[in-house]
Amino acid sequence: MYTPSFSSSLSFPPPYFGVPHRSVRMAMPSLKLTPTSSFLSITVWMLLLGLSASLPSLHSRLTPVRTSLLGKWALTEKGGKGREIAATLPGEVHTALHTAGVIPDPYYADNVTALQWVRWADWTYARTFSPPSLSSSSSSSTAASGGKHILVMDGIDTVAHVVLNGEVVAKVDNSFRQYIVDVSAHIQHGLNTIELQFFSAAAYAEEKGKAYPYSVPGFDAIYGGDAYRNFIRKSQCHFGWDWGPAFETMGVYGQIQLLSIPLSSMSMLDMYVDVSNDARPTLPAHAKCPTCDVADLSSLTTFTISGDVRVVEGEDFTADMWDRMEVEGVMSSRGGEESFTFHIGKGKMRSELSHPHLHSHHGCTGVEGKKCDQLITVLPFRIDIPAKKVKMWYPAGYGDQPMYDFSVLIKAKDTGGSAEEVVSSLTQSIGFKVSEVVTDPLHDGKTFFFRVNGIPIFAKGSNLIPFDSFESKVTKERVYSMLESAKKAGQNMLRIWGGGIYQREDVYKYADENGLMLWQEFMFACALYPRNQAFLSSVYDEVQYQVRRLVHHPSIVLLSGNNENQATAQSAGDLYVVDYSQLYDDTVMTAVRSVTRSTSFWPSSPSNGAMVDDMEDNMYIQMWGDSQSTRYGDIHRYDYFDDCLDVSLFPTPRFASEFGYQSHPSKTTYTAAIPASQLHINSSLLQKRNHHPDGDEQMLAMASRYFPLSSLPLTSPTHFDDVIYIYQLTQALCMRAETEHYRRHRSNSTAYTMGTLYWQLNDIWQAPTWASVEYSGNWKMLHYHVQDYYSSLALSVYKSGEEVVVYAHNDELDTAECEVKVEVYNDKLEQTHTAAFTHTAVRLSSEKVGSITIGGGDHLVALADAVCTKGGKSEKQALPRASSLIGKAPSARASCTKVKLETTDMPLAKEGEQTSAKLRLSSPSSLALFVAIQSSQPGVFSDNGFIMKQGEVVEVEFEPVSSSSSASATPQFSLFCL
Repeated sequence: MYTPSFSSSLSFPPPYFGVPHRSVRMAMPSLKLTPTSSFLSITVWMLLLGLSASLPSLHSRLTPVRTSLLGKWALTEKGGKGREIAATLPGEVHTALHTAGVIPDPYYADNVTALQWVRWADWTYARTFSPPSLSSSSSSSTAASGGKHILVMDGIDTVAHVVLNGEVVAKVDNSFRQYIVDVSAHIQHGLNTIELQFFSAAAYAEEKGKAYPYSVPGFDAIYGGDAYRNFIRKSQCHFGWDWGPAFETMGVYGQIQLLSIPLSSMSMLDMYVDVSNDARPTLPAHAKCPTCDVADLSSLTTFTISGDVRVVEGEDFTADMWDRMEVEGVMSSRGGEESFTFHIGKGKMRSELSHPHLHSHHGCTGVEGKKCDQLITVLPFRIDIPAKKVKMWYPAGYGDQPMYDFSVLIKAKDTGGSAEEVVSSLTQSIGFKVSEVVTDPLHDGKTFFFRVNGIPIFAKGSNLIPFDSFESKVTKERVYSMLESAKKAGQNMLRIWGGGIYQREDVYKYADENGLMLWQEFMFACALYPRNQAFLSSVYDEVQYQVRRLVHHPSIVLLSGNNENQATAQSAGDLYVVDYSQLYDDTVMTAVRSVTRSTSFWPSSPSNGAMVDDMEDNMYIQMWGDSQSTRYGDIHRYDYFDDCLDVSLFPTPRFASEFGYQSHPSKTTYTAAIPASQLHINSSLLQKRNHHPDGDEQMLAMASRYFPLSSLPLTSPTHFDDVIYIYQLTQALCMRAETEHYRRHRSNSTAYTMGTLYWQLNDIWQAPTWASVEYSGNWKMLHYHVQDYYSSLALSVYKSGEEVVVYAHNDELDTAECEVKVEVYNDKLEQTHTAAFTHTAVRLSSEKVGSITIGGGDHLVALADAVCTKGGKSEKQALPRASSLIGKAPSARASCTKVKLETTDMPLAKEGEQTSAKLRLSSPSSLALFVAIQSSQPGVFSDNGFIMKQGEVVEVEFEPVSSSSSASATPQFSLFCL
């Protein structure tokens, strides 16, 4: 099958020196803050190039026009093999074919296998459009006169020719890049035709891989995908993963815009904003440990807002016209209660700028790699703001998240020099924080933790994978629902995993506004990659574009090179270590540092970090060795074979950024994708959906350690819900044991463990995976347990030998006084031991409360409860009940007759409205273990999977997932427990 050839559009720099585009950084004068009223009002005036000029009088023709080319298109299979169908962009070939009724739901049954032909075909999207009128000219020439027309594209997935009126104007082969093309010579008056001619990503990757001079280990095609995904810059999990399908989509998930600029005007293309500071955090002299003391920020005096706007000028816009233009920058708080004003002297600016340096082809591309010289003008800015004049952004649980809008407006004055018209404007949201990754030397390694505004943060979070195989199906509502699930469960950090995509703006906006710290990986995962110049140059452009796009978000606290590639390179041999270094140290790192030096960088996950990181000398060298060392950096840990409740088997790392166990999603989630005849654990379809090798056997073996599954017929659809309950409970117990173990070592000087990011938060489809939230939005039992054990003030309890030990974890800034009660029950659910403790939970610490000796016997479960007061206040707070399974359950029968379930509030369902419910659980005849409520429709309970003592009453609220097709139906509830 034909695959187009590509040549690099940009030259690539030597290691550490230079960048592939001229980096325009004009010297800026010092800016002095001047209060102008009772509130601060700051405006940045940049009068550029003081050459005498005459600008045309104000007229609407000066205003650039942005025309979106998203919306309705027509889709055909290349070669005329099929009929033309209506399609929508953003969208994918699969989603268009499904909407048109050509193919069934790709997620249903085994359609992923039946639809493999789609990814091997070539497809063409086409539509017509009329460019905006920029001139009163009635010329009938072929090319549209009166202005410049720039095509701006991103999220083109992935290998395509862009054809305008029969002429190829761009060749695209990186879905993570932005493409900027001057199409002025190709635009016609009236109707124009644009085509996106997509070529099979599978065929392209295979061709590139086979043509490469040596084999580059990339991928075992065990998940239904192909072995050459590392040769194409698209979402790596599109080729299949151990938790997702292989569809290898084609389409558009970003933007396609036509920017039309009048002859004598200009338009801002985009803006990049970076916020840095002059802080040098230091620990106080009396500090007890690096992870439990707040650093002194008295050195912080100034925040610096720097960046640039990229401008495209009209054909008749000359250098002297800048004399009558004003570039105005305004920063204001979201509440509008304050803004800030700067004034820059016109003459001083003139003396420090020279017109030739304004031009760069930064980010521009053309046909066959031709550079669009003199297309883009870069206007840099740098503003110093006293730190005391702004409010700081804090992670969730430590303070507020004040956001500011930073806007740049280009204004034109009329010939009289007075009246103004806004020609172009852009706004970015920013926040102010002092964030660092602390890797200070210890006697046996280095620390690894995040410190924000001086506070050492124990990172409690998870890993975020793509929301769907088809990005066009992902809505803002769905994104916010998932991230809200993370926040409700006490999470303060998400790792955006490197095998998917750089996420949509909704993710970063939510994180900014809700205090979720983001560990942002670049999109390389579980593979080695080529190092030919075309590939490296494309990656350089990709990284520069994405960092420029994302770095203004205060939620981003770390940029990381890749997922799990360092150890692979090291084990593969010297050739691949050189490949690795050229890609990540010489390319990714250089691109990052060409844009920002204010955001921390981590070479890989897992890794030991940097041996040398000298920004002044442009030198970055990774620390090679055991990437899973517990003395440096972060680790990934998966153990499906040993006793997951035996805490003596867990390591004590500095930071655990991946660990997890599998379970099945609920029957409610499966029903939308799995035929009823296949709804049992051993069905051929469910086994095929588990892409993790031996995953079914491992889940069964682990659950059988703690529950006698021989009493449950696994092949019976009747007991499907029971088996899912046991598997989800096993996952929750395993994850609780490991996570609480890591939390207990926060204050341990031999470990200083400061983070747990479990694998994984979400699902990409309906399948057995590691996720805590199902594809439907349902919370698995794990997520309810996360909600408890990620509490900022929490207990943990575990068995060590013949003792039961209880710890208190306090991630808050206030010390707490707690009354703690520990209880042990046997396999007859009878209490055998109890003890009470008074404990002071020191702020930012994890400390042992006490222990009780239980000896031998048929012990089953240990519980710990506490009531605390904080900060000297009298209000009492009950902590989430901590529990640990310390024996094998006598039965796996999950029917729960000992607990009474009542619906106390169930409004009548109305069409198109959600129906929430309030439930009351009461009167257990004895201890009821891990009481779980299941709904007939997807939704979230306020609590679930909990332990009820005899006589306790628990009230629970249920909220349906709003995107569920059955959200307006009255839900039915069932109950499970041990």
